[in-house]
Amino acid sequence: MKSIREDLRVLVVDDMSVSRNVLVQMLEQIGVRDIRTASTAQGALDALHHKLADVVISDLHMPGGTGLDLLRHLRMQRSTRYVRFVMTTGDNDLGWVQEAQKFDLDQFLPKPFDLQRFTRCFYSVT
Repeated sequence: MKSIREDLRVLVVDDMSVSRNVLVQMLEQIGVRDIRTASTAQGALDALHHKLADVVISDLHMPGGTGLDLLRHLRMQRSTRYVRFVMTTGDNDLGWVQEAQKFDLDQFLPKPFDLQRFTRCFYSVT
C-alpha cells in the first residue's frame, strides 16, 4: 500500500456529523494527520480561506449549498483550482456525476462507506 505524505491536508465536508466522524476515522486509519472538518459548503470555503487543503472530501447534499456548488466554486478560484475533490453521497440518482465531471471531479465515493473502497478511492487522488 502506498504511504501517505505526512504533510497531506484533508478537509471533510458533510452536514451529518456521523458521516464526518466516519471519514475522519478512516483517514486516521490510513495515516492522515492533518484533517479538518466543516458542516456546510460555506464552512468549507471559510476553512480553505484560512488554510488550503490538498484534498476535499464533500457530501453532495447539504443545506445552504451542495457539494457540486462547492466544487464549482473551487474550480473557478486560482488558489483552489487544483485541490483534489472527492464527492460522496448516498443518493442512488447519479445524474449529477456528469455535471461534476465538467468541473474535474477527481473521484466519487458512495455511501455507506467501507474502508477498502475508501482507501482505493483516496489513494487514487493523492
